[in-house]
Amino acid sequence: MERYKNLIDDWEAFKEEKDSYPLNVARRNDLKASEDFEEKLSESFEHVEKADWNEKIYRLKDTETPGKTSLHWRGQYYVQEESASLPVKALDPQPGEKVLDMCAAPGGKATQIADRMDNKGLVVANDESGQRMKSLHANVYRTGSAVVEATNYDGRRIPEDEKFDRILVDAPCSGEGDRFYRNFKSAPEDEIEGLAKLQKQLLSKAKELLKEDGVIVYSTCTINPKENEEVIEHGLSEGLDLESFEPGVEHAEGVQSFEGRSYSEDVRKAVRIYPHHINSGVIFVARFVNSESSSDQVKSPTSSTSETRPEEAREYLKERFGVKKEELEGLGLREVSGDIWLSPEEKSGLEFETSGIRAVRFMDIGLKPTTYLLQLLGDSIRENRVETTEKEFRDLLRGDMIERVMEQKGYVALVYEGKVFGCGFYMDELVSSRIPEGRAKELLDTF
Repeated sequence: MERYKNLIDDWEAFKEEKDSYPLNVARRNDLKASEDFEEKLSESFEHVEKADWNEKIYRLKDTETPGKTSLHWRGQYYVQEESASLPVKALDPQPGEKVLDMCAAPGGKATQIADRMDNKGLVVANDESGQRMKSLHANVYRTGSAVVEATNYDGRRIPEDEKFDRILVDAPCSGEGDRFYRNFKSAPEDEIEGLAKLQKQLLSKAKELLKEDGVIVYSTCTINPKENEEVIEHGLSEGLDLESFEPGVEHAEGVQSFEGRSYSEDVRKAVRIYPHHINSGVIFVARFVNSESSSDQVKSPTSSTSETRPEEAREYLKERFGVKKEELEGLGLREVSGDIWLSPEEKSGLEFETSGIRAVRFMDIGLKPTTYLLQLLGDSIRENRVETTEKEFRDLLRGDMIERVMEQKGYVALVYEGKVFGCGFYMDELVSSRIPEGRAKELLDTF
């Protein structure tokens, strides 16, 4: 780290803070958070402090297991470092837009984008790693991010048939500012050089995918200017303009020189945040706008699937669960591969792994709602709710059945402490859980 001494605005404060343990942070997810979220969060953690710069950020002091709560299981918050929420703030996505998260897994920023867009529009969450895509899918489902379309391309080779309003390039980097990955140790020079080449290629591709007057945000969690300011200069050379933005927290500007190389005055518009600014990891953020007009903007295709099955699903939810017609009209229910999904109306035209969240399955025995759909419907479910005690709920999660007398066999909503947790099934005066086994075990661990 000594090589960066002249880059960091307060070297002594940085050295002191980098060795302290960062605060765990919960980012409230308003797609699923209940009105009593803050009250329930305070019941789960002894010390909760709301960030003054972001009303959705809650610092959780003195805890090492921020994900071991039913609130987290239900997707009401996402655990991340505080600084990690800044790139999406700079991106500033708006409802109804088409947004690309180029390097999205495990999904923290993609789900944050969907939340800021109020699940209206389209978020293409792309990642090259098939293994990391598993975490992306899980987080999209857990948070109810129905407008997320997950794709598995090398970011440098995303087809250019589509144009996006905003693009986030949260690029693979050496992670010198990530205390858990590299513990603030300098990366080998050959690694930095290879990553800088990749980062420039990703930024070039992002420009080709951007609409006229669109926005690109480039971010890393590293310190070396070769992966930051030097990549920014590459973007400027390709016709992008750098914009200033106010992060709302103490920060430093982009640096003007490093190890004999000077950078343009424009790079000062970038933002560097270190652990002594907020008790979190390093983040570098730069916001570009497209200064070059394009005469061949591509119009995105829209969904053209039949309405027969979605209407059948709406009727089922109305009859079985008492969900009102007007509440169902707001759901983007669309047929995909024979089942019904909560899916963005606008499609990207790219080859995707998933598009939204599976909502209703068409089974041989009839329609089956998914746990994720019932969680999203929540208080809109007025019929066939099975209220449970703590013991009953634990028994269900373990795979046991509980006794009930109900009018008709079929799928039910499992409710604990007034909240819908998932899908169950009633038959012959017995109720069983249909919450996926792995998720049930995770939830059981929160008790």
